[in-house]
Amino acid sequence: MIGSRVPFRNVLVPHEKIVHYLLDLAHPDGGSKATFFSAPGFRPDDPKALADALLERVATNPVVSIRHGRSGAQLAVEGRMPMPDGTSRNVLSVLRHQETGDGVFVTAYPQS
Repeated sequence: MIGSRVPFRNVLVPHEKIVHYLLDLAHPDGGSKATFFSAPGFRPDDPKALADALLERVATNPVVSIRHGRSGAQLAVEGRMPMPDGTSRNVLSVLRHQETGDGVFVTAYPQS
């Protein structure tokens, strides 16, 4: 699976993960991620823009690692992601494999 595209039928990006984590500057764990995603133009009042960008990147970039834990397999996908300001940045996204065959978005963060 490493080096290939994610095997999920669908990937779910919970609204709460975008609004109350990745774009929440006051979040104790997500604040630095919010700074990273907000600087090039992603906004809390348009969470769909970030969700769509994450989904597009996951669909077009390969799995770089797999970790197995209590909640199942977690797949990491890394690649350049277009930003609203016209730049692109390297982002690593983590998705959890569900028993249904779907993936659910866990987190994303800058990758150097």
